[in-house]
Amino acid sequence: MSCPNRPALLALFIGLTISLAAAVPPPASVGNLVFSYNSGRPSEQREVFLQSDGSCYDLYHHDGSLGSDLPLRIGTYTYTVNPDDTATIALSFPGETLRPYPLTFDTPTSGSGSFHSSPFPDTLFGVSPLVDGGHASNLSARSLVNATTPSIAGFIIQGDHPRLCLLRAVGPTLANYGVTDAVSDVSLELHSGATVLASNDDWSVPTPAPDAGFVPTPADFEHAFAAAGAFPLAQNSKDAALLVILPPGTYTALARSPDAGEVLVELYLVP
Repeated sequence: MSCPNRPALLALFIGLTISLAAAVPPPASVGNLVFSYNSGRPSEQREVFLQSDGSCYDLYHHDGSLGSDLPLRIGTYTYTVNPDDTATIALSFPGETLRPYPLTFDTPTSGSGSFHSSPFPDTLFGVSPLVDGGHASNLSARSLVNATTPSIAGFIIQGDHPRLCLLRAVGPTLANYGVTDAVSDVSLELHSGATVLASNDDWSVPTPAPDAGFVPTPADFEHAFAAAGAFPLAQNSKDAALLVILPPGTYTALARSPDAGEVLVELYLVP
């Protein structure tokens, strides 16, 4: 099945695809993907599509309708309004361990519905905002990694000029937020095709940024964390981060760890 025609996008982050460590049976909390969308125009129409293996899954319409008549559906989903005026969508899959994938974005609407049809692939999950105007300012995915299987997050930057981007791979700091099996050390690589643009092991240790003309200091990172709305990292933590100026294009972030456990990959546009 081909994806429906999409409207012209002014978005900068227009998609995120993650590859999960499917060989390790995940607990219910693993495989979470959070999609933050800030349009600046809360009354406008917006849609979110799930995309996997060439198929599109229409998940939500701003006008309150649930899904559409696309033939490929799987699992169940619900979305509810939170006190902070966001909504959370969670997907689970019949016949398997519950694996929720919450997505967060601005919406005044709530409701519920269900999918059914062919199995949804376990190892690949993607989301793209379909909207003319606005942009996705933050994309993040939490998943399992091990010594041989990294967390892989692919993303697209669209527009007509480079943007300052903050990429983070958070492992040990997740323990501060109740994640009991977070990895104790994590590294981060940024790829464009087969080319490694930049890499980092410990975020507070300076790493040259590609074509940026500077080596970010811990103070630069802390300023970017605050500007982007990212939670702070201790300077001696074994989390990883990159602060890079990227032209429009397709990129891949890889989070690696010698341990088995959970890692959070985050992508931010720094205002």
